[in-house]
Amino acid sequence: MMSNYTSVVEFCKDRGDTPPSRWKYFWSMSIFSILLDKKFSIGLRVWILIGSLLGYINKYLKVRDESLDRAKEQLEKAFTPEIRKMLDEKMKDVK
Repeated sequence: MMSNYTSVVEFCKDRGDTPPSRWKYFWSMSIFSILLDKKFSIGLRVWILIGSLLGYINKYLKVRDESLDRAKEQLEKAFTPEIRKMLDEKMKDVK
């Protein structure tokens, strides 16, 4: 079984790209790499790091996914009969 770094190196070689150094790869995959990411303000970077270390972000993502699944089920329950009815009427008009 290949390590993630090995598979990244092989992927880069297949594409003709230069693979990252081992240190750069592991740093970019580290939770602490967010501290040097210039896309975000320093406050957001620290918030993401603390949230990741304490598990708040994982909890938030889990609750968000559960809420989206429940909302999707409720929307399907509410609109499926109406859509079937509309399609049946349309099929009657076509025949």
